[in-house]
Amino acid sequence: MGTRACRDNLEPYLRRVMINSAIGRARRRAILSIIREHSPPETLRAIYSELLSHYHE
Repeated sequence: MGTRACRDNLEPYLRRVMINSAIGRARRRAILSIIREHSPPETLRAIYSELLSHYHE
């Protein structure tokens, strides 16, 4: 039923993809807000600089 239905009609598949990506974004936002609430500013600076260094490689 799952993959065979995708071949016939893309709408359920696309809806599932959109929902999964929205859930992923919501999880990331929730994790970041928890980190912000419970971390001292110097820890946040270290986390952000580490993340930025990976994006600039």
